[in-house]
Amino acid sequence: MAKASTKGSNKRYIIPSIIFLFFILIIYFLGNIIFPFFIAALFAYLLNPMVTFLEKKRVPRAASILLIFLGVIFIVTIFIIIILPVLMNEIDILFNNMPRYIEIIQQKIIPYLEETFKIFIPKTSDEILQELRTRIMGLSPDFITWLSSYILKAFSSTLSFFLGILSFFIVPVAAFYLLKDYNKIKEKAIELIPKSYKKKAQTLLNEVDTVLKGFIIGQLFVSLILAVIYSTGLWIIGVDMPVVIGIISGLANMVPYLGLIVGISTAGSMAFLKFQDFYHPLYVIILFSAAQGIDGMLISPRIVGKKVGLHPVAILMAIFIGGKLFGFFGILLSVPVTAVLKVFAKELIRTK
Repeated sequence: MAKASTKGSNKRYIIPSIIFLFFILIIYFLGNIIFPFFIAALFAYLLNPMVTFLEKKRVPRAASILLIFLGVIFIVTIFIIIILPVLMNEIDILFNNMPRYIEIIQQKIIPYLEETFKIFIPKTSDEILQELRTRIMGLSPDFITWLSSYILKAFSSTLSFFLGILSFFIVPVAAFYLLKDYNKIKEKAIELIPKSYKKKAQTLLNEVDTVLKGFIIGQLFVSLILAVIYSTGLWIIGVDMPVVIGIISGLANMVPYLGLIVGISTAGSMAFLKFQDFYHPLYVIILFSAAQGIDGMLISPRIVGKKVGLHPVAILMAIFIGGKLFGFFGILLSVPVTAVLKVFAKELIRTK
């Protein structure tokens, strides 16, 4: 009887597994096409609790959605009005300092690299052109054929990228209609589940909902807090473009550890170019390491909590696998998808 029970419990996961694999294949082959609809679905998923709250206050659902959209636009506009002048000023300072940076690279960094690694690095435009001629003349026909195909592929990818940006105009429209019919879509999806599995499925869906909302909303707040810490710290150190680097590093933290890598490499380089010593890049490393430690010990545990509960090694593996299979899209989704898979894996283990 025990064996029969185990077989029965395993069979219930066959159809969900097939559906999951089907969606993975769709994402793999149609990722660029469905990406705007995925973003729209994500917005609908995150904004639905606010729409439901307003609906309970007797505000019509369509009006609730429009009010929330206007609120989001207002917040984004205020953010742009406050932050954009600061960002433009920092970029202007960067362009003004660019000749000095180029001079430092040519007079100090390139000679140091040439002496240390015994290599020749072209400095002037004539030297660069001469080096390119030499390299091209030494290329084999097979390599030139490969390079031509690679350039054509890169152009095709770039074209697809810009077409993808244009397709983002459909995101607010799709998000509106998904929000408008959110409850109907949810009810129809639940109706597809066999009655004998509905109670268990509802429990799993609630757990998945908790994990996803905890990660997405929590990670967004964590990224904003880190952006403030990074920007303030870089301003105190005296690095050029502290707000630009701080915001980029903070938002990059939506992918675990990416903000740390982006921040140290970018801010460290800027600190070295400005001060031409190793003390200020060291201050940058200390800043980002300290912020990462504060995040790990205080910020994330309080905001994100242990809802995701993935080991750091599992997170790194998920990021690499997601990036390899689905590119940047896969990197963004790797951690929440792995967290959801963990929920189903735990349930599968409990039923055995």
